[in-house]
Amino acid sequence: MLYKQEVHKKKLTGFEKALKLGVQENPVVVESSVGNIGLSICYDINYPDYIKSICDLGADIVVCPSNGWRPFPGYPYDPKKEKPHIDRAKENNVIVIRPYCAGWLFPLYFQGHTEIIDGNGNLLNRSYTYNRTELVISEINKEV
Repeated sequence: MLYKQEVHKKKLTGFEKALKLGVQENPVVVESSVGNIGLSICYDINYPDYIKSICDLGADIVVCPSNGWRPFPGYPYDPKKEKPHIDRAKENNVIVIRPYCAGWLFPLYFQGHTEIIDGNGNLLNRSYTYNRTELVISEINKEV
């Protein structure tokens, strides 16, 4: 059965608050043929308790899309600060799919660092360029 549900971030940045974007206090998990999928938007992945609440609802996979905007190409990327999805995957033994936008949408530049992480924090697949859209796929197995 297909249905439409609007989902928002839990934690907004100052800019997002200024735009008056919607906020969502309660996490969303949907059933699918590949397992239960939870949704976390961008910076929400930084909050362990929020991701745990998604997993407590039965998520086998957490999808966390992010835009990854940068002021210019080649802007410094700090993996220690910008990969909290690895910690959330390990903490909750959940697969995390983190798709990023990539390339120019003038005047903004998006530096893609898409990754798929298993429940042990291992990299299953990633994007290989950071300035163009790529299809990143991986076989996933919840029995990790």
